[in-house]
Amino acid sequence: MSLHHILSTCSALTTIRDKLLQFTLQYSLTVPAITKLILDLCTPSSPDLKIIDCSVIPSVILASQTYGKDVLHHLYNITRTSVQPSQRERLKIIGRWNPT
Repeated sequence: MSLHHILSTCSALTTIRDKLLQFTLQYSLTVPAITKLILDLCTPSSPDLKIIDCSVIPSVILASQTYGKDVLHHLYNITRTSVQPSQRERLKIIGRWNPT
C-alpha cells in the first residue's frame, strides 16, 4: 500500500480524510498570510511526499523567508495532524492497531 493510496484514494479512509480536510480548511483560515500555501500543499489534490517534509519546496522556503519560521510550524502542525490519524485508522482496518 503506497503513501499516495493511503492519503488520496483508499476508500476505507474516506471519512478520516474528509475530517482532516475540514481541519486543514479551518486551520488555514487562522493564518491568512499562508492560507493559499497551506491549501496548495495540504489538500487531497496534492498530498504525497510534500506532506512528509515540505521544508524543501521552493514556495515554502520563500514563505519562510518572507513570514518567518512560523510558516514551517503551521505546515508541520497540519501534516503531522493528517498523517498520524490516517496511519492509526489504517492499522485498525488491517487489525494491527495496538493503542498501548
